[in-house]
Amino acid sequence: MKKLLAVGAALCPMMLSLVLLGGCAPHAIDRSRVGTMEVHEEGDTVYFSLPMEIFRFGGGEVKLAFDRAENTLTLAEHKAEYTPVSGCVLWGDTFRGGLETAEGYEQLAEQVKALDGREYKYITAYASETADMVYGFCVIYKKPTGFLSGGGQIDAREITKSILFSYDREGTFSVLSTLEDRIAVAFDGENAVYYYKEKYYLGDLSGEKEQYLCDDPASDQKLALHSHATFFEGGGWCVLYFQLRADNLGESFDRYVVTDMGGTFYAELKLPHDPTW
Repeated sequence: MKKLLAVGAALCPMMLSLVLLGGCAPHAIDRSRVGTMEVHEEGDTVYFSLPMEIFRFGGGEVKLAFDRAENTLTLAEHKAEYTPVSGCVLWGDTFRGGLETAEGYEQLAEQVKALDGREYKYITAYASETADMVYGFCVIYKKPTGFLSGGGQIDAREITKSILFSYDREGTFSVLSTLEDRIAVAFDGENAVYYYKEKYYLGDLSGEKEQYLCDDPASDQKLALHSHATFFEGGGWCVLYFQLRADNLGESFDRYVVTDMGGTFYAELKLPHDPTW
């Protein structure tokens, strides 16, 4: 018997990379690239379909297979019929653009923007819909990095806090928890994955549980490097994708990390950089 878990294909990223004119500003560490993924389970294997094209032109789709029995993660060629049961309903930023929503969620964007009471807001936001509830997060920054190209870049070094929230069918907005100095990248209503001082952790709403996941190999400080991190969530899982792009292509690599939101399963896959990307 096949068990099928599905989440809507990446209907929207929370944020695309913000790029300044070359040499105009310091290099930012942007950790706001969040999207949804499709998840499919067969026995002990969980398949993930990551729509890279929403973040990188020509990036295509990456499929991963996680074997829960062996705790191994590999690339996979797997075709399955997915039945979307959730999708992104809120995404965007107030640095140079604005918050966008799926139809019917316009009021949610206004409530999220109100979480930062300053006149000039610097926030990113993301929320996805489950069968009966919307869960999401708003990340508040002190200021952008840089001065040109419409106000600068989103920079993890300017983080203030992340606010985790829920939103129900009746339009009730509730703040569930606040993560000081941390950047949320996934939240399922009970647990959040977040970035803190170039590392990633999994924590619960009480703040009492904080489980280390991995370091961030793409948090480089050099203008010569063009590294990124991208995050995909859905179906009770989170995939963290890091691309380290060094001047020496032989030192460049892609790294995938998968964890379930309960913190039971964890695996990594590191691959040499594909120069066609």
